[in-house]
Amino acid sequence: MIAILAAHLKRWTLSAVCVGISAYLKIYPLSVGLLLVLIYPRQLSWRLALTLIVLGALPFILQQSAYVFEQYQRWFSSRAADDRRMHMDIAPRDFAMVLKVLHINLSSHAVMILQVLAGAALAALCVFGRLRQWSEERLLVCLFTLASCWMLLFGPSTEDATYTMLAPALVLAIVQAFHQPTPSWIRILLCASYAVLLLGSMINSFFGLKKSAYVMSVQPSGALIFAVVAVIWISRQYASFSNQTRQAPKNRSAESG
Repeated sequence: MIAILAAHLKRWTLSAVCVGISAYLKIYPLSVGLLLVLIYPRQLSWRLALTLIVLGALPFILQQSAYVFEQYQRWFSSRAADDRRMHMDIAPRDFAMVLKVLHINLSSHAVMILQVLAGAALAALCVFGRLRQWSEERLLVCLFTLASCWMLLFGPSTEDATYTMLAPALVLAIVQAFHQPTPSWIRILLCASYAVLLLGSMINSFFGLKKSAYVMSVQPSGALIFAVVAVIWISRQYASFSNQTRQAPKNRSAESG
């Protein structure tokens, strides 16, 4: 969140540092940084690359090089061998879990392909918005909202507590929906998403239910509802803007006549 706000305020170094620190704590926030680079390539690309290099080299300065190198090797090998989908107790609560409820069981390789395709679609949407000259606020809200959904639905290891990450984006969307002219069905679906996510949190916190695909798919279902609504809402805004742009010359011509 700070990285996105810093980019909006043109504080590029702060934005790159925040992305870098987040990525070294949990690797998947790097996706936000890569999307920001698509929107601000000249300002952020070299800053983010330099930040990652410096943070990656910092442990070698603070500790023995052989030990640090060994830790990096272990990290890469453990990440490559870590397949949590084989055990229901530690399986990620993501989009694949929703598919599992529908009796669609994907292999780990297929899930990885799905993750990449979803990320590519999000990147394409950001590039499309930039080429179509969306306002900066709209681009960043789109990035913040859909990147949050991607990290939860298609991230590497989403747990029940991870869904608190969606709270800022969802609350922002609900506030906007009730303070701007918005179709009632969008408001209903946003509230439904909030209710489903809240239900999932309550089930995890207060009920000792055995972990199953049905129990573990509640939170992903809430996030999926929000993601679908967000995409539709953004598309409707673009369509509305395009119509206004086409009508403007006609109105000026009529006034001239």
